[in-house]
Amino acid sequence: MEKMKTINLGAWEYLQRFDLAVRTKAYFSHGPKVDNITNNMCEVWNAKIVEYRRKPILTMCEDLSCYLISKMARHKKKLENHSGHLAPMQQKKLDEFVKPKANK
Repeated sequence: MEKMKTINLGAWEYLQRFDLAVRTKAYFSHGPKVDNITNNMCEVWNAKIVEYRRKPILTMCEDLSCYLISKMARHKKKLENHSGHLAPMQQKKLDEFVKPKANK
């Protein structure tokens, strides 16, 4: 950080505004960072496929395939007009986290 301070004081001052856990890899948590993993993705998946489990195996697989393909198509359609570097939900969470303290 001292080297950065000598090279670009403005960048150093900007980074100093943030907690170490936000800007330094050594302080990052090692737990899951995605909501659906945190909320136990297996439980979410099992809850969704309950309606398909009563069907014969081939029908169940076809229906699950249709469900997954349509879900991916919906996500793709939502993102077609998105121009940011992050997905919309991740950008929203980042914006909430990085808000200036005065606005909270």
